[in-house]
This record gives sequence, structure tokens and C-alpha cells, in this order.
Amino acid sequence: MRITDVSAISYAKIIAHLTHVPTHPYIQAKIVSRSVAGEIPDAKRSRVAGPVQRKRILRAAAVLFAKQGYHGTGIEELSQKVELGRGALYHHIGNKERVLAEICRTNVSEMIVAGNEIKDGPGGAEERFRTLVGKLMRNIADNVPEWTVFFRDYIALSGTWLREVLRLRGDFEQIVRDILEEGMKSGELRELDPIIVKGALGLFNYSYLWVRSSGRLAPEEVAEVFCDALFVGLRSQVGGPEQHP
Repeated sequence: MRITDVSAISYAKIIAHLTHVPTHPYIQAKIVSRSVAGEIPDAKRSRVAGPVQRKRILRAAAVLFAKQGYHGTGIEELSQKVELGRGALYHHIGNKERVLAEICRTNVSEMIVAGNEIKDGPGGAEERFRTLVGKLMRNIADNVPEWTVFFRDYIALSGTWLREVLRLRGDFEQIVRDILEEGMKSGELRELDPIIVKGALGLFNYSYLWVRSSGRLAPEEVAEVFCDALFVGLRSQVGGPEQHP
């Protein structure tokens, strides 16, 4: 028996454990034949480190979903893109909706962590807001496929996954709201209706449609241009408008 055959049988046992299906010799034989035919990854490819493999799969899925839409992309297409059999793919990332959920929550979760650090850090409201949206624009520019899926395809989620992504969106929005409200309470910013949070975020969120890391302006520079315009209307006029250095 060849090494690839042994690997395939081991793979069959793993799949049986995951799916609670007995590893009948006939099933093993079928999986061996698929491995030899190249439909299941060989031992070397399937041993890629779990986190690295998972990240690679999620990136490939984000690119496909962003280009073709979540509903326009099949799991078989993703399997071929990452050169993994469907069983190995399921082992790493589960079903297609779980892939979508993971794509939608990864980068916004990173921004929530960064946002809380900035919110609780030093500086006035304007300074902290500028720092936050600068990081947001950089994250979007570096992860355009993921943010495209986040903003456009999250609605395809259901149940717990949809509720979690909506909660994460709300958590990030709350960070922005807290920073602006602190500025209004301190007198640094004008008192405005809370809807300003939606408008302020709208300047940055949909940059996924056009912002790129290789653009004429760096993402952080784009954020500064937007902030310069935004804070003309947000700054308190007591004592005259201040100029951001």
C-alpha cells in the first residue's frame, strides 16, 4: 500500500470521527480512491498548520464572495480554489455560512479592540476620533475583500451568527458615539443630534468601494482629509475654531 493510501485511510477515520459515521472498509476504499484521483488533499498539503490554513481559506473565500457574491459562490468552487477536498475544508472552517460569519466578524472585532484602547487613551475627542478612523481606513484598505463581504453580504447570515455580527457593528458604532459624546460634554465639540454618528461613520465605512493601499493618498491621509471637513462642523465655536495641527 502506498503512503498516500495510508494517509487517505487516516483521513477517512478523521472524517468519520467528525461526522459520527462508522469508518466502514468500503467507505475507506472510496476515500482512498478519491485521494489517488486527487480529489482529497495529499498528506503534505493537509498537514498545513491549522491557523495558517484557516486564514488562507478565509482569505480565498473573502475574495470569491467579494467578486461573485456569497450566494454566487459554491463550496465546491472554494474547495478548488484552496486545493482542499470538501472533507478537509469542512474540518478547517465548517459550512459555508460559518465561513461568512467568520469573515464578517474578524476585522470588525480587531477594530473594536483598537477602538476601546483609543477611546480610553489620552487626548481630546477630536484627536482620538482621528486616530480611530485612521486605523479604520488602513484596515479597510488592507482587507478590501473582507470589508466588502462585511458590508454587503452580512444579511445572508441567520440566527446566532447574524445577531453576533449586528452586535459587533453596534459595539464599534458605540465606541465612536462615546468619543463624540465626550467631546460634546466637555465643550470641545458642538452639541449635535446623535444621528451625527451615522453620518460620521458613513464617510469612512463605504470607502471599501474605492480605497486602496496603493492609492494616491495613503488610507490615513484620506481619513485626515475627511476629518478636516467633518470637524469644521463639529468643533465648538467658543473662542473661535481651533485648527488641528
